[in-house]
Amino acid sequence: MVFIYCLACPDTVWYVGKTTNPKIREYRHRRKERFEIGSYFIPDNVKWEFIILDEVEDEIGTDAERFYYDFLEPKCNKVIPGRSHEEATMNWRKTHPEDYYVYQRMYNSEWRRIKRLAERNSNLSHLQASASAVSSHPK
Repeated sequence: MVFIYCLACPDTVWYVGKTTNPKIREYRHRRKERFEIGSYFIPDNVKWEFIILDEVEDEIGTDAERFYYDFLEPKCNKVIPGRSHEEATMNWRKTHPEDYYVYQRMYNSEWRRIKRLAERNSNLSHLQASASAVSSHPK
């Protein structure tokens, strides 16, 4: 079974999605994890609710999600249900240019941070290997 849900406040639907585990999905939306599609772009001062709209069989999950997407017209969906990721991303970039540049800057800075950590860890493991080789060398 798949749950179709929305993130909404009384006057606005912000996001429509589907999940097999509503509790974990709501938790991830509320944490506003980096690059969490949709909910990351809901303004911080908005108090939204996680609302389950429907429960459907897996086979029709995408169709049901698309029905609610078309009917409710959410403001923050990046990927349109039933479209390829590339097609949906291109459409989102055209309709949300300011959000795209914010997202791209966040992604690039996060990528640089991860790369620096990996390089630092690589250097540390290299130094640790050298230190252990020196300490195990007979005198």
